[in-house]
Amino acid sequence: MIAQESKRAKLTFVTLSDVGTAHQTLNLPNQDSADFREADGDFVLVVSDGVGSCKCADRGSKAVVDSCISTFNTLKARTLCFDSRQVVQNIWKEWHSILAGKNLDDYCATVKAAFKYGNSILLVSVGDGFCAFSSESKQVATESFETSFLNETDCLNSTFSPECFFCKEIPLEDKPYVVVCCTDGFSNGIEADKELEFVKELESGVSASELRTELESFVNAISKASFDDKSIGVVKYAK
Repeated sequence: MIAQESKRAKLTFVTLSDVGTAHQTLNLPNQDSADFREADGDFVLVVSDGVGSCKCADRGSKAVVDSCISTFNTLKARTLCFDSRQVVQNIWKEWHSILAGKNLDDYCATVKAAFKYGNSILLVSVGDGFCAFSSESKQVATESFETSFLNETDCLNSTFSPECFFCKEIPLEDKPYVVVCCTDGFSNGIEADKELEFVKELESGVSASELRTELESFVNAISKASFDDKSIGVVKYAK
């Protein structure tokens, strides 16, 4: 399991990414990627799942993460407006740039990202897994796009259009909150229709100091029943 944890003022960041037993058995790499960046109280949190049927899935998901981080850096440099359409177009442009000259259909990957800029959070989503936000009585989640075919989901690929990104902007108040982004390997371990309850528990029932331990325990528990790669990123803001 690859784990990252960082505390920045009132923000706690945790990302976990664990290779599934199916990939371990086949000596394949973890096809998920997860990372975050923070600057001046703003941040980006992103996880991505490389589509299993694509031969360069691990590099496709890493390109998604790098594209979102590059987009965040562009926002902080004030050369990009914090507008959902411009943000997703820039992610798409950066993904193309990183994979220039490659067959994009070998690098298909999902996107689960949260951009905090000023007094707003923008959730960005393509494919399965979910992004969610919880703050006291407010809970918001992105759409989930499941299909009946193993290894197939909406994803960045050669025919994808930026108009297909799901975006949700959330105005922030000065209240505690939590943001969660996870791949389907993780979300499938949560009881169906209980995703927001899981996120709410991370907000109100788990302290910042306990966050990494709780998430690691959950990943270890679901690994017994899930053979897929599992990745999650969480940001917790506590006053």
